[in-house]
Amino acid sequence: MVDAKPGSTVYGSWKDGSDIYKDSKGYYILQYDPKTDTIGKKHLKGWKPPAAAEDRLCRGGTKWKTCKAAAGAAGKKGRATRRRR
Repeated sequence: MVDAKPGSTVYGSWKDGSDIYKDSKGYYILQYDPKTDTIGKKHLKGWKPPAAAEDRLCRGGTKWKTCKAAAGAAGKKGRATRRRR
């Protein structure tokens, strides 16, 4: 198993127990390549995080802590219009 960088968010775990991360191309796992003796990213096509995303883990320094999902808008306030009735 490969250690994550500090500040990275874990979105779940893969079949072999490795953690799943996200970058601009999508979700990936860190995988060791014995031929070249390097660690590379293996992108997962079609994988989506579970519905309960509140229990994701973030690594800050040396400790793992739970990240909370971004809170949405509390609700629209103000006078009701034709669209919002």
